[in-house]
Amino acid sequence: MHLVERRIPATIPPKQRQTNKRSRYYLRDPYLRFYFRFIEPELETIEFGEVDLLWQRLKDQFRAFIGATTWEELSREWLIMQANASGLPFPVELVGSHWAKDAQVDVVAINWRKKAILLGECKWGNHVVGRSVIRELVGKTAQVVPGPEWQVHYAFFARQGFTEAARAEANAVGALLVDLKRLDGDSRQAMLNPRLG
Repeated sequence: MHLVERRIPATIPPKQRQTNKRSRYYLRDPYLRFYFRFIEPELETIEFGEVDLLWQRLKDQFRAFIGATTWEELSREWLIMQANASGLPFPVELVGSHWAKDAQVDVVAINWRKKAILLGECKWGNHVVGRSVIRELVGKTAQVVPGPEWQVHYAFFARQGFTEAARAEANAVGALLVDLKRLDGDSRQAMLNPRLG
């Protein structure tokens, strides 16, 4: 039924992907992810009609849930759209994420043949992103990139946008900056013109 998806870090070489044990399993359907994260554990609260209590428990975790699931997925989809429209600095073979003991990266686009990689960070907070986020991701580069000969590019996805200091820091490393308005506009454009997406 394709309800569960096995994911492997995008930085695992193609020949090792089938046998790699660093996989994680995800519910593919957003409704089911929401249901099992928020509704199923609170069924008794719902049955007793404690709507205010339920909302109090939900709202404390809801923003983090959106940031860690939906926003990251939308950011990866945006990268795929850009790749299909030749809007990235290299052709993309795979889009995913990276996780290991020493580093996690929300969004990774990779081309193994050209030895090119794009690392991306996603932030769904209520505030504009500062330069520390840019520096933190750039600082992870050596832990994530498969080798020193690789071309490295960066992208940052922030719901509320970026401070001037963050823009300057991103400009220094040639990073893409994408806020919710741009991501939404590009996605709508791709829906209107399917050849772009």
